[in-house]
Amino acid sequence: MRGGGLKPEQVYAPQLANLEKSFIAAKIKGPALQQLKGVRESLQSEVRLDLDRHSADLRQALEDAIASRYLPESELLRGALSRDVQLKEAAALMRDRGRYDAILRPAAGYEERITAADKRDAMDVTVGVGIQTTAPIGKPPSSSTTQ
Repeated sequence: MRGGGLKPEQVYAPQLANLEKSFIAAKIKGPALQQLKGVRESLQSEVRLDLDRHSADLRQALEDAIASRYLPESELLRGALSRDVQLKEAAALMRDRGRYDAILRPAAGYEERITAADKRDAMDVTVGVGIQTTAPIGKPPSSSTTQ
């Protein structure tokens, strides 16, 4: 954020100042103080780079926050969805049947291994929901034990 009054490095300033005081109290000098100065400069640089790198997203978030005070939620959602990159890519993928099928197609050399237990589990269906029976577990009820 160039030229603004925002000083993001102030977030870290108290901790760095305390660390510097600790160094001075412990009579730590030379390389440690130089490294602390380097850390301070590095943090300032990184924070400013992040703010510049994400300025469009930050601007959009601010616009959305302001708009949320005046627009109904449905309008805000419509605007957010119209800018959603992942949603746009998903819609484009759904329109491209060849690309969609290619993504779902197993890789070359893939061999699905289905065990007998998998087949049994896939065919396992619970029957007789709501029927009361006195038959032992595992044995089908006879016609005289159902109500």
